[in-house]
Amino acid sequence: MSKEFNIPVDDNEITVEDIEKKCLRITVSNKEHFPTKDCEITIRIGAAETRKRYKYIKNKSSKIYLGTEWMNRLGVEAFGSVKILKEGYKQYRMSV
Repeated sequence: MSKEFNIPVDDNEITVEDIEKKCLRITVSNKEHFPTKDCEITIRIGAAETRKRYKYIKNKSSKIYLGTEWMNRLGVEAFGSVKILKEGYKQYRMSV
């Protein structure tokens, strides 16, 4: 079931606003890897694990709200990218 993909794709980018809001936008190209309703998902970064809010937004980018600690732990920067490995249902490993 493991599936690896990157965000962003399709001429999208992680913006300064995304970093300030402490969230990752999931654009239409990658929405197939995520639930189709609001829920909590498990995020793993290195050996650490947490549950974070996933907001499904129809016809727009969905969002994962990581918060300050987890955005810092991930080390994501504006105009950078995040590698995501879907490990199972609502379970994702992230790295930069």
